[in-house]
Amino acid sequence: MLETLIIIRNILLRTVIISIIYVFIIFICYLSMQNFMISMIDQVYKINAEQSHILIVHFIALIKFFILFVLLFPALAIHWTIKKIETKKK
Repeated sequence: MLETLIIIRNILLRTVIISIIYVFIIFICYLSMQNFMISMIDQVYKINAEQSHILIVHFIALIKFFILFVLLFPALAIHWTIKKIETKKK
């Protein structure tokens, strides 16, 4: 059982790291190609620049919420559980 918890914790923590890198890449791409992205969104979806900024900020906030509450907090809880089980065994 302890091995399973360790595997799940490691998967969640690695997913957090990959997700943070993904958000960072999205943010860098958004900053570097902001005008191009806004014009593409305007042409394809008929959304003006102000609404595009709001959508992108909400998308990044949603990803950060997912990273924290779905990935990181359960990983930390599992980590503390593993440490507690290991201290009880000693």
